[in-house]
Amino acid sequence: NTRLFHGWWIAASFAVVVFLSSGLRFSVGPFLKPMVADLGLDRASLSLVIALELFIYGMLIPFVGRLVDKVGARAVTVAGAIVLATSVAASGLATELWHLYLIQSVGIALGLSATGPVVGAAVIARWFVRRRATAMSALGSASMAGMSLLVPVVTWCILTLGWRAAYGVL
Repeated sequence: NTRLFHGWWIAASFAVVVFLSSGLRFSVGPFLKPMVADLGLDRASLSLVIALELFIYGMLIPFVGRLVDKVGARAVTVAGAIVLATSVAASGLATELWHLYLIQSVGIALGLSATGPVVGAAVIARWFVRRRATAMSALGSASMAGMSLLVPVVTWCILTLGWRAAYGVL
């Protein structure tokens, strides 16, 4: 049989989603200084927003896993992508610290948890019996690639477009 197993398309699709999600999650660093300067904040305040976002992201993952079991990965991933895109766009419109607390700590955390590797791993585990580890490794590779490739791209966008426009590009 020369046809490509459909599960590989599923794995590739989730690898792209995880690439973008992980890259976005780890691209916070380049935004720190410009956001602090533009919003008139101190680094500690913005760092607390990010810390709370990551804490809530981690706390939501088990609930997202349960939701995937109940309603399916497609619905969770699509809803998560919509929430994530809306929250990222809204972050570029933030003018007060409390805006960032709401947008980052709730919206982005929820969107990241619903588009992260947990959802992809659940789907890939269902699609693969043979070569499951190979398919799962695609998620890990995509996550690492997102971190290492998107951070420089985001940095370049910030330097050339400004942080608000760079949020809009993401």
